[in-house]
Amino acid sequence: MTLAVVSILAILLSFTFTYISLRYYIKFAILHGITGKDIHKPDQPEVAEIGGICIVVGIIIGLVFLFSFILENDFKVKVLSVILTLIIIATVGFIDDLKTLSALKKTILTFFGGVPLLLLKAYYPYIKLPFTSFARLYYVYPFLIPVAIAVTSNAVNMMDVFNGVMPLTSLIVLTCIALTAIINGHFNELIICLVVMASLIAYLPYNKYPAKVFSGDTGSLSVGALIGVLSIICKAEVVAFIAFMPFILNGFHTLMSTHGLREKAEIIRPVIINEEYKLEINKSPEAPIVLASLFLINGPADERTLIKCYVVASLFSALLALLTMYLMYMVS
Repeated sequence: MTLAVVSILAILLSFTFTYISLRYYIKFAILHGITGKDIHKPDQPEVAEIGGICIVVGIIIGLVFLFSFILENDFKVKVLSVILTLIIIATVGFIDDLKTLSALKKTILTFFGGVPLLLLKAYYPYIKLPFTSFARLYYVYPFLIPVAIAVTSNAVNMMDVFNGVMPLTSLIVLTCIALTAIINGHFNELIICLVVMASLIAYLPYNKYPAKVFSGDTGSLSVGALIGVLSIICKAEVVAFIAFMPFILNGFHTLMSTHGLREKAEIIRPVIINEEYKLEINKSPEAPIVLASLFLINGPADERTLIKCYVVASLFSALLALLTMYLMYMVS
């Protein structure tokens, strides 16, 4: 089979497995009590948890299928590095879902997601900057890889608080990475990106408002790690950083207002439901300031409105990222 045919089949496998398996997993999870409360709904319904395992397995199936038909060694190395990174981070997330890890332990463990890229040397130690040539970071770049994976995985995990926000905003960032890969001529890496996006697109109908399933840390940490690793192998670091800005701001404000790393159970909820069943800022001085707090600064709003605010913020960042991409590749 040609690479084009193999790529299409890998993308379809990723989408199909995730979409179909989630339908059955939701029933299984509810039957066996693998659920969590949707705390932003008035009646706080029980929703299936750890659905991210279907995202992870769907992506792995697509990538393993792709890997088995690849002839080019460099491409095989990159696919393998993505698979191994995904397995490492998904394992950390799954352990955290089953037995809550401390915030510090979880953060430290996510640094190991960068190990496959380092050991397999699936990276190029330079960064393209606007109006300049490539900045070579031969000695520094390897140290930045584990940091990048840890930051992106935990930032996406912090953003996964409202129905559909995680897959929608992550898909926006991944679209920017995919477009940068096309501009760079990295079409092999683009295939990997599309396999990941296919699984997220399949997950979206189940997680959009009102959500039927939550991804858990298994899913959110894994998706975040994939954003990090794809920005590296697609040479889209600067573009991805700008598109990822809402995640960074949300994580930064959370860390600053909680004075360090804290597990979700240790943090007072920044957003609460009022008597009119709308979301509003928690006025407790101990409540952290997050992105949702900024969206609600003018008053209470329903969850749908808040979700739209997240999407609009991500689209704005994506627009800035694409403008940066234009300056990097079309003007310089």
